[in-house]
Amino acid sequence: MTGVDQVHAILALTWLDHDLLPRCVVADDMSLLWANLAGRAALARRRDLEVRAEIVSATNQAYQQALHSFVLGSGAGVATYCLPRVDGDGHLLIRAQRLDWTDTPAFGILFSGTGSDHVQRYANLDVAFGLTHAEHRVLLELLDGQDVDRLARKHQVSVETTRSHIRKIYQKLGVNTREAMFRKARAFGI
Repeated sequence: MTGVDQVHAILALTWLDHDLLPRCVVADDMSLLWANLAGRAALARRRDLEVRAEIVSATNQAYQQALHSFVLGSGAGVATYCLPRVDGDGHLLIRAQRLDWTDTPAFGILFSGTGSDHVQRYANLDVAFGLTHAEHRVLLELLDGQDVDRLARKHQVSVETTRSHIRKIYQKLGVNTREAMFRKARAFGI
């Protein structure tokens, strides 16, 4: 590897290290080779996955063999596995991919949870569609499953004011149904 290639590799790892999604790289025995900041924090919380004796393990040992088999079975394409969360609040979604550029088998793993603590992020919907701060907030909360009455109470405005924001959102997104609004906005999910 040339000096320039090494610099590029360091830059790429630095970028991945600061990604908000938990990521790690494991060997074929599930030993942890690398984890980004979010991955190390998630593994340290020990909610669904943990590091036990340097091995990435399911917190619920009943799922360990299935997790290991899934990771080993992942190929060059990205495979997905759904693990029930230990506390029953949703699932842990795990994506794995075999990394074949070394002599030693390694697997990249990205994991994120569903459930009450899940926060969906969207890329600049306000900028993309010219939404005001209030319209942007309403759109994000609608995408999060809030209804008009709850939004009006939460922000201490009338139901009609909230509906007015929604009409303006429809207009700016070029849609005329809630389903079309969701479809258009969800394309900006990151």
